[in-house]
Amino acid sequence: MKTRNFHSFLVIQLLSYVAQALGYCLMITYLASIGYSATDRSIMFTVSAIVGIVLQFYIGYLCDKKHTIKRYLYATHIAYCVAAILLYFYQQKNFMIHLLLISANVALMRVTVGLIDGWTLEIDEECKNRYGTIRAMGSIGWSIGSYLGSYLMGWLGYGSLGIGYAVITAVMLLFCNHVRDVQKEASAPISMKNVKALLSDKGYMLVILILFVIFTITFCQDYIVIDKLSYLGAVERDVSLYWIVTAMVELPLFFYGNKLGEKIGMMRLIYLTIFFYGLKFVLFGLAGSVSMMMVAASLQVCTFPLLMIVSKQLVDAESPEEMKVSGQQIGLSLYNGISGLISPLMSGLLEDSIGINAALYLIASISLIALALTFVYSRYRAKEAK
Repeated sequence: MKTRNFHSFLVIQLLSYVAQALGYCLMITYLASIGYSATDRSIMFTVSAIVGIVLQFYIGYLCDKKHTIKRYLYATHIAYCVAAILLYFYQQKNFMIHLLLISANVALMRVTVGLIDGWTLEIDEECKNRYGTIRAMGSIGWSIGSYLGSYLMGWLGYGSLGIGYAVITAVMLLFCNHVRDVQKEASAPISMKNVKALLSDKGYMLVILILFVIFTITFCQDYIVIDKLSYLGAVERDVSLYWIVTAMVELPLFFYGNKLGEKIGMMRLIYLTIFFYGLKFVLFGLAGSVSMMMVAASLQVCTFPLLMIVSKQLVDAESPEEMKVSGQQIGLSLYNGISGLISPLMSGLLEDSIGINAALYLIASISLIALALTFVYSRYRAKEAK
């Protein structure tokens, strides 16, 4: 049964990220094609981050309270399908309507990704220990979806992206129907007191703070790097190629990141992750052509896959047994949601005030803060172990 679960989640991650890429990869270029400015888009993504924080916090709490993930997985994916179709079919410039639709799409994307990851980590020990391999299928799916999205947009227009997302998601949900829900032993009912205790735990909050800084850097890449590609003359096909490159180079360490973590330790792994994030943004700043941007993007091999493995494992280790799903979802709402809230605004402000290249260098320097916080956490864990 365990091996069957492992194989099932390989397929679920693949299909999920094919769909996610269809819904997200060309979202910024879609909004730009309608006529929205960088400031307009920043406001939309900032509001979406606020909505995502609330949804991730609340749905994670409900999953642990009701001892189920699948029920909320289905509900959020169905809502996401409706939102994606409406977003890409409504192509008139109406800021308030697109603000609502972008908020729904981006927030639900973060919630659904978090639920699938939580389900993967909770289903059994094999899936938890081989999370990197399972998540690698997500990168393959993202590459497929990025290419498919560019093809569909060129052939049928932006409206096909919402339909494509809904079709792939429907297939994934039908497959999910054959995989069992999480099974937990009976325990005391989960209440807000448990949430407060989690948020007052020093180890948990240090991990969240470290991840918040790193994810701020990560999300800035989604905005400022795309803007620099456009500045260098990139078109939609180049943007899709960028997403494909970043997804494909992630595969080796998604497959072997867990083994590397077992060999050198998760703390050394996070130090390496932070170092390569800083280096990647310096290279983005130095790049003078689209091809050089692709070269810099290839450093994704040492950043995002390691970050995903480390983040899930550290948050899981710091969460009590009865709060495993809440620990992941609340953590996501904090380090992922809040960083997603400030990153678009920070990127736009830095670009406008000091220029794209200087902004990239400044974002690279933020990695030093993450290094300092990781050192503090490492000292704290060593002290607790005595």
